[in-house]
Amino acid sequence: MGIPVLGSDGMLEELFSTGVRNVCIAVGSIKDNSKRKALYEQVIKIGFVVPHFIHPKTIVSRKAQIAVAVQIMAGAIIQAESIIGENTIVNTGSIIEHDCIIGKHVHICPGAIISGGCEIGEGAFIGASATVIQGIKIGKDAVIGAGSVVIKDVPGGAIVKGVPAK
Repeated sequence: MGIPVLGSDGMLEELFSTGVRNVCIAVGSIKDNSKRKALYEQVIKIGFVVPHFIHPKTIVSRKAQIAVAVQIMAGAIIQAESIIGENTIVNTGSIIEHDCIIGKHVHICPGAIISGGCEIGEGAFIGASATVIQGIKIGKDAVIGAGSVVIKDVPGGAIVKGVPAK
């Protein structure tokens, strides 16, 4: 896309020393968000600013709270009173309904639907086209498989999949 690659992560301190202050974490994840989280923590420790990035073709309620380093991709919808934690990805076409709390370092994959009043724990991974019904709590570092329908709470660290998710 015509964006130059300046080098590897090993150059971060050198870039900072040259006056570069803003960065974008362009690392996604498949089930495990730890690499993205570690890179985020590294750049924050160095002193970089990681702004949030919101695609112009999204719908984000004025009453939603979006933390730093959040990336919201095209076609996503975030409704009123929802809170999106830092360094979270809300991917293409996903929906986060009203009154949801999405923790830090979460990856919500394309087409996922998080119904109203849900809580998604830090580091959780919500697979493509998964649906989480209203009021559900997903624990820290849990993984929800693509296309799953979550109808009961999921404990931290669990991996669930299917319809209904088990």
